[in-house]
Amino acid sequence: MMAVLSLSVSGLAYGASPLDDLVNSSGTIVNQMDLAIKTVAGQAVNASNGYISPTGMAENGKITEAQVTAYNNAIAIMAGSSFYGAEEFLQDQGDAALDQMELAIGDFVDAATEIATILEVSEMASDAQATTEMTDDQKVAEFVETNEVTLALQQETVDEYNQSLDDVEEYAQEAAAYIGLANNTDAVAFFDQGAENNNSSFADEASATFDISNNRILISWQNTNNGSAVYFDGTDGLAIDLFKSSSQILTDGTSELFYTTGPTALGYECFFNNTNCPE
Repeated sequence: MMAVLSLSVSGLAYGASPLDDLVNSSGTIVNQMDLAIKTVAGQAVNASNGYISPTGMAENGKITEAQVTAYNNAIAIMAGSSFYGAEEFLQDQGDAALDQMELAIGDFVDAATEIATILEVSEMASDAQATTEMTDDQKVAEFVETNEVTLALQQETVDEYNQSLDDVEEYAQEAAAYIGLANNTDAVAFFDQGAENNNSSFADEASATFDISNNRILISWQNTNNGSAVYFDGTDGLAIDLFKSSSQILTDGTSELFYTTGPTALGYECFFNNTNCPE
């Protein structure tokens, strides 16, 4: 059974550039060894041919105590360093969900654009209704009769439209949960502590689950079968609430280009024919 760790917000602090230190210190020793190998090879072949190498060449290839100390210190620091922690892991999960959301948005755009052709008859009918002129009503009737086949909605297209809405919502929620927690220092510290407690790495021993039914992100540690969970509805000790109301979401959407350049905002003629567009 998977256990969920108790809350903890303590974090770990590491050196500024342990990777650079390791590259430099190990590179110095490798260079010394390279010089020594060439020296030994050259001395051996020349000795067998009766040629003497200069005194002191061996000294040039030796590894100094200072170089050993620098390398061992770099190894010790690297062993305790974390380059790919909770923040990066959560962000990667969020990015993956964003990719899926974009695919779902593409499906929505395709279906919505096909359905949006009904704007022409909808606007025509609304104009006729406003004038109360029977001749205008007749024009609508004749237009519908002429274009009845193309005006009819295909259930398959509507099904794709409806499914894409579900998919966008699902992946948008998932992406937001991961990215929201990645941006929260308490959540990041909690998950980092979970990794430390389980002697686990986010690179290859962690798997994430987005659980909208319980409003939480669960990270499972594969080497211990334990888990660490953070709730994003404000109900646990970290009190992180990432939810916005429907009215806030719609207000935000109203000002986005995706909406303001869409068919319902621009109207049929502007969206499809780029004419009669709003100023």
